Amino acid sequence: MRGGVFLRGVAADTYEPTRGDRRWWALVALAAVTAVGKYVRWHLPSGDDKLAACRAIPPGASLTEIVAVLGQPVARQVADMADGAVWLEFSTPSIAGGRIQAAVQEPTGKVLALRCSADGPDTWAAKD
Repeated sequence: MRGGVFLRGVAADTYEPTRGDRRWWALVALAAVTAVGKYVRWHLPSGDDKLAACRAIPPGASLTEIVAVLGQPVARQVADMADGAVWLEFSTPSIAGGRIQAAVQEPTGKVLALRCSADGPDTWAAKD
């Protein structure tokens, strides 16, 4: 064979993988997926850190301050508390019970309430 590639002494165009070869590549793929998963978990922020940051937001904080701490909202739903108010939902770590929410008066951007856990009471509510 002229200029052919050889694997284990067999020309590449006639090579057929064996069961052992398939297992070896499956093991390599499994190791790669596991390594990537561990890397991502190690470098993602801890859920406890995000909840602690939410609880540290002082009452009366502006929407800009909340977005700076929690990131951009991922969902929006109409609130039942005041005219023009909406609940903005922020991404939440998997350990939390529901998304972090902020009630915002849309025309003014004033934050009316903050909930760090959807299954609990408001973390704080703005005083008028």
